[in-house]
Amino acid sequence: MTGSSGGALTLGGNETIGSLAGGANIALGSNTLSLGGLGTSTSYAGTMSGSGSLTKQGAGQLTLTGNNTFTGLTTVEQGALAVNGGLAGGLSVLAGATLMGSGTIGGDATIAGIHAPGNSPGIETFASNLTYLAGASVICLVPRLTSASAASKSRWSSTTRT
Repeated sequence: MTGSSGGALTLGGNETIGSLAGGANIALGSNTLSLGGLGTSTSYAGTMSGSGSLTKQGAGQLTLTGNNTFTGLTTVEQGALAVNGGLAGGLSVLAGATLMGSGTIGGDATIAGIHAPGNSPGIETFASNLTYLAGASVICLVPRLTSASAASKSRWSSTTRT
């Protein structure tokens, strides 16, 4: 589904869609929106609201750039979720799935998969508890100095910690 900015969608029940892009606002109510089953990578700039939940499925990457105010749980089952805006509710990243981005997670977050914070580099903010479960991996960029005289000119390298 691609929604234009200024458009709106109100869920009348739990819904499953293959992908989500654009900027239409979505009123979840108390329902669950499952998306991403097509496995494509998309970007969504709208706002999701309500007490409902979001489930990210499929191999692609979903990038959220809006400040989403829904208070339910976001579950990343497969692929990657890049939060470059905000999520008011909690977050669960399952084994094999990835969380990335430089946004803010408002509720408790549990990660069993991969956490790759930032956007090369960047900062991801957690306003509540962040828990890594057994088997979780953190991939981050750390400065690597090439010589003592180059202290002010660092290069970035990727580091994985499990």
